[in-house]
Amino acid sequence: MRSYEAARGYFSVMAFFAWCVIALGTVAVLIGLGAAGQMGRGFGMGPSPAAVIATIIPGAALAFAGFLGLVFCQMGRAGVDTAEYAQQSLKIARESLEISKQSLKQQSAVRDPSYAALQATKHKLRSDADTPASASYGDKPPQVDAPDTPHPEPVETYEHNGRTITFDGQYYHFAKMTFAELDFAKSYINQLGVSETTKIGSATRS
Repeated sequence: MRSYEAARGYFSVMAFFAWCVIALGTVAVLIGLGAAGQMGRGFGMGPSPAAVIATIIPGAALAFAGFLGLVFCQMGRAGVDTAEYAQQSLKIARESLEISKQSLKQQSAVRDPSYAALQATKHKLRSDADTPASASYGDKPPQVDAPDTPHPEPVETYEHNGRTITFDGQYYHFAKMTFAELDFAKSYINQLGVSETTKIGSATRS
């Protein structure tokens, strides 16, 4: 930002001299009026108008010149003040613009992750909607992970929908599946449906 202190100081000095000129002109006018009075009394009559005008013109002209100088100095200082105010306004406007840019960047940084997360969620929901639902995905009964070892000798066996469930004293087994409860094994068999053997036997009996 530019400084106008030199111009301000110059106009201040010029204004001081202008006031000095105005003061000298005023003093000259007073001296002229006094001289005109002395001249009139010397001739035994009052001061004539022509003599008064002739004596005050130099002082009045000097005072008017000082007044014009003072006006120009004030106009110059007003121009300097206007330039400084314009610079300050421009600086404030630039700072406000920079603050606005920083605010927009912060809002964009906050908005982008939210937008990306929203798009990812939409994509996931769309993928889930396009994926066909499995018949046993939602209703699959809990099972117990069993090691890849042969099942022990069954202690009890159960028949359900034409399928055999074995119990080894701790877990229930069907095919290669292991269940913690008998009901879980039956639910799993219900999802598989009735075996073909049971269907054929039912048809023969009918």
